[in-house]
Amino acid sequence: MYLHGRTEFIGRYTLSDLFDRTFKMVARTWRTSLGYSVALYVPVSFLMALTISHLFGTISDLVHLHLPEESAGTEILIRLAPSIGWMLLLALVAGLGQLFVNLAVGHNVAIAAGGMAPPPAAYARITWKRSFWPVVLQGLMKVAAVFAVMVAAVILGGIGALLSLLGRHSGTIMAIAIITAYIIAIAAILALSVYLFFGAQAVVFDRYNPYDGLVHSVRLVRGGFWRVLGISLLISMMFSFAMGLITTPIITISLLPAISQAMSFAADNSGGRADASLRMLDGFRGMSGGIGVAMAIQGVATTVFYPVFYGLFYIDLKFRRGELPPPLPASEPPASEPPAPVPPETEPPAAGAETDGA
Repeated sequence: MYLHGRTEFIGRYTLSDLFDRTFKMVARTWRTSLGYSVALYVPVSFLMALTISHLFGTISDLVHLHLPEESAGTEILIRLAPSIGWMLLLALVAGLGQLFVNLAVGHNVAIAAGGMAPPPAAYARITWKRSFWPVVLQGLMKVAAVFAVMVAAVILGGIGALLSLLGRHSGTIMAIAIITAYIIAIAAILALSVYLFFGAQAVVFDRYNPYDGLVHSVRLVRGGFWRVLGISLLISMMFSFAMGLITTPIITISLLPAISQAMSFAADNSGGRADASLRMLDGFRGMSGGIGVAMAIQGVATTVFYPVFYGLFYIDLKFRRGELPPPLPASEPPASEPPAPVPPETEPPAAGAETDGA
């Protein structure tokens, strides 16, 4: 466990305290988050932009070929499969890479909150050795739990539908049963996502195994479900709004070629529908660069903010449960800093020493 001492980051937080401590902690973790996320997202975003450009180019070629209807479906699938496959592979790499970077930043938060400061390069080794694969396994356990809820909802809806066939108003009862099962499934999945949210933090901060980390997350969230849900929704909306302000102009600028092509065709539409499609697709190919830049910016910003905020949120929940020592008094120096030496003029005289007037 990293949080063995008393530092300024251990305590009971209000929402404003969480933001204040988050910005203070980012000053200690930005080298880790920025270095790791740039190393991940710059190449992945570049390759994703090339893949999207190639996809639009392939679609443009298919429009130009005028394929016969009897073989068009197979030919389109064959031509688009490589680009779609690369996009899925890059999405998987980006997802696993983001998980690794978030865990590395999480270790940085845990160690800094405990009063230590190893170099940023050490977090990759710590993450790979202690938390990456346990959290991947934990994620599979979450997916299995959600899948079990969906299966239970389908079974519940099926039972309701079968029972409705025995009644007089079978159509109405069947609709009610299906809607009820759907609502129950949504509520159960939402509850699972909130109660199991801090499982990864439990693995990183306290070195729990995957299952015990989920159990500990449930224990921490119990009694504070609506607080955790409300803060998480608020943070997601605020972050999405901020990212929209940054990335929307980039995407819009990258769409200018497509807009220009559309306006050009509107002025001279003598080429027919095929020519219009080709012009638009050529314009959309330029959008791929904007998508890549926006993806890189959002990925870097996510790893800078989210692991820090939710790491400190985890500390807050542990403190509220009495699992951490009380915070430092205002006059007491942090545990990581030695007390200031006593000035010589204020030191008391040694025993037996001569004094004036003795």
